[in-house]
Amino acid sequence: MQDVAAAAGCTRRTLYAYFESWEDLVLQAYIEDMGKRWESQKEAMAEGENGLDQLNLWAHAYYAYGVEHPESVHLEMFRDYRGIEPTDLRPPVKERYDAILTPLLGEMVAVFSKGQQDGSIRPELAPLPTLNQFAFSLRTLMNRILCSGDNPDEFDTTDFVTNFIQLFLRGIANHPEAGS
Repeated sequence: MQDVAAAAGCTRRTLYAYFESWEDLVLQAYIEDMGKRWESQKEAMAEGENGLDQLNLWAHAYYAYGVEHPESVHLEMFRDYRGIEPTDLRPPVKERYDAILTPLLGEMVAVFSKGQQDGSIRPELAPLPTLNQFAFSLRTLMNRILCSGDNPDEFDTTDFVTNFIQLFLRGIANHPEAGS
């Protein structure tokens, strides 16, 4: 917190007036970042012709945002690995979190359901668990190649992520060739 206070040009006491802890500060940064990332993803998804196309555009926008903002991937991994549960958040922080996450999840489930209705996504799949698997897997992959510092030079990371996205989409596509 001392380093953050110094960078912000204030004292630790001032910082603690706004944030209860280092985790609180990071989580609030995560919430703000999640909102910005979601806006870029929604903009990209608007170009999709069907649910599967929109998921493809969502995933590529997620990766592009991570490339441009690697700190975003760090924030997500922090939340994941620190085990921060929404139920543990202070009321104003939880309200901000819910204000972004609830519509985000609702819209993503709607896109997935749209894909099931338009025939691009397999109808027997449960939307939320499948979307969570996609997001968690993509986030973990992005963390490894964008943030770990041990990327082999033998492969292009964008091609690597694109191949992963296409592999996942082929798995959920109602007609697997549609995910390519």
